[in-house]
Amino acid sequence: MISSKVLVSGERTNTFIASCDSSVEIYDAVYFSGFSFVSKSLADKIDLIKSNSRGIVEYKINSTLCSVRFAGKMLITGLTEGEYFLSSILPGKMVLGTPSSGVIKKLGTATGDGTFIVNVEELIRIKN
Repeated sequence: MISSKVLVSGERTNTFIASCDSSVEIYDAVYFSGFSFVSKSLADKIDLIKSNSRGIVEYKINSTLCSVRFAGKMLITGLTEGEYFLSSILPGKMVLGTPSSGVIKKLGTATGDGTFIVNVEELIRIKN
């Protein structure tokens, strides 16, 4: 599981502001759980709505207002190079490498220079 810090590279496009539950943390993957309201995503083949991540929380304006990045670059420390996917165990978190079963939802790619390219896939694939 990833618990590293994300530093914004100065790119402010490809983001949106949304209300969020106070449990949502910076760097969580989130989905729309209501009109302009986001909650932590989870790769869950029973509740596909929760699996439909829309982006990653870049920062919190206050405890219930988030800035979410849906595309573009973020500078991330501590990530191994490779593709990252939505966790099926910890809500909001991402894991390195394609999961072998369940919902497969790509969130982005870490490069060798510390850049994380947010590229949330539109399609949710389900593996048995």
